Amino acid sequence: MVDRIPQERDLYGMRMNRIFLAVLLIFGLLMPVQGHVPLINGGVSQGPVIIPDALKSWAIYGAIHEMGEVDLYQFNLRAGDRLILNLLVPPNSHFIPGMVVMGPGIPSQGIVPTSVKVPTGFSAMVIEGKMGNVPSYEPFTPTSNVDVADVDTTVTATGSYTVAVYGDGTGSYGLAVGYLEEFSPTEWLFVPLSVISIRFWEGQSLLLIFGPAALVLAAGLAFFIRRKHSGGPIGYRSWVGIIGGLLCIGSGVNTLFQMGIALQGIPVPLEVVVTLIFALIALLIGIASLRISSNKEPISIRGRAKLVVLSFVGFISWSGFLAGPILLLISALLPER
Repeated sequence: MVDRIPQERDLYGMRMNRIFLAVLLIFGLLMPVQGHVPLINGGVSQGPVIIPDALKSWAIYGAIHEMGEVDLYQFNLRAGDRLILNLLVPPNSHFIPGMVVMGPGIPSQGIVPTSVKVPTGFSAMVIEGKMGNVPSYEPFTPTSNVDVADVDTTVTATGSYTVAVYGDGTGSYGLAVGYLEEFSPTEWLFVPLSVISIRFWEGQSLLLIFGPAALVLAAGLAFFIRRKHSGGPIGYRSWVGIIGGLLCIGSGVNTLFQMGIALQGIPVPLEVVVTLIFALIALLIGIASLRISSNKEPISIRGRAKLVVLSFVGFISWSGFLAGPILLLISALLPER
């Protein structure tokens, strides 16, 4: 009976490794799914917001704070470039913004609101916002939004272009720009921090944003503290790894919680598979990290190597709010006591 216990643990570890590798493979296949680089920006207090590359896919989250306010966004395009803009609002929003696209290659259309100033020599296209579209689901964040206005055209002149977002009232809006899904390593790495700002943009409270992960962390720490008194892990290296693993599990639970919020009142789209994969990876990273870090025996070199790999995967899969993977890496490098 005693001999079977190590064998059963080895078999369990092999199964976990296979499941983890399978999920990573699926994650790699899902990487081409459309995603926007998030920008938490907006306003004209310091002049127009400069978009460095309007062909690249950006998601800008802003708000009109007072009547008559206009937010400006500026970028350069060449003749023949495709200009794609999508204006959206959170679900259940009563604010319906519109936008004015100005530039040398823009056909004149509509009546420009008095609050929007068109530069001399520019033509302007007015796209009034209209409510009534079914909310669309974004799997990476995850969140849902309602499209109110869009532009998809090819410009005929090289030059500087400006988009003005306006509205008759006040409220939050999002502006998606471009169509090329390109993330720099830094942009990809810091998406979890941007997502927190997006939650505030949606109007969520701190309890909704961090509540599920906080519960996981509190319950996990209570469990391992109790286990410590009965002969569990006692070294600070173990505790650093345990906290990192719990943060990863917490982020996975948070993702599932936010997915539930985003799917309220809308048909479940196929893209939820992407969200589920991200959540599952975070959960598996956390579980695997806890198995390594909570072991009563001193950690082996192989165990440290596994923590480094788990940390790396955590970074690229947005697990653990960045802090989780950092703690796992620190745990892998710390001495035993």
